[in-house]
Amino acid sequence: MTDEPADRHRPLWADGLLLIIGAAMVAGLQRLGTWQVQRLGWKTDLIAAVNERAYGDAVPLPLSAFDPDEHTYLRIETSGTLEHEHSQSVKEVSDLGPGRWVMTPLKTDWGRIWVNRGFVPIGQGDEDLYQPEGDIRVTGLLRETEPKGSPLEKNRPSERKWFSRDVAVMSETVGAPAKLTHFIDADHIGEPTAWPRGGLTV
Repeated sequence: MTDEPADRHRPLWADGLLLIIGAAMVAGLQRLGTWQVQRLGWKTDLIAAVNERAYGDAVPLPLSAFDPDEHTYLRIETSGTLEHEHSQSVKEVSDLGPGRWVMTPLKTDWGRIWVNRGFVPIGQGDEDLYQPEGDIRVTGLLRETEPKGSPLEKNRPSERKWFSRDVAVMSETVGAPAKLTHFIDADHIGEPTAWPRGGLTV
């Protein structure tokens, strides 16, 4: 006498449930595939838009509200006086190794905007920095403020320890309120060997 297969007595509702689960999985995979194709198209369009902004001719700094979809990585130019006494250092690792960004407010006729003047590696002190005086022209890329800190470390404004470029809080900390809450990643200013080293936007 042989044993009957175990699934011979499986109730019909179990077969129905398996069919429903299988259909749901197929539908889910189809949706995932469609989403991935749409996301690829979105990323391709974004890269094209960013390249057009970043490598196009510099335009006057827009003074309207910052629109990430329109202004991120937009190449701009403006002029003003760098307030070196309010500079802040933001911990960073770049292609030049570990170090810091130098963030400095730029005072203009219409208000202030923060400028990321560039990167300084460990071992280079403030006394080694090029600090131009008077009215200068700044060219660079617009960037959106980076609130709170990095995924690993939170900003500590009271200690002047920064791990992201949170320009709104920086303005409060130094008592030099900025009109614009976005900032400029500046092209290099000064001699090619001068610190900080600008133009390192990724």
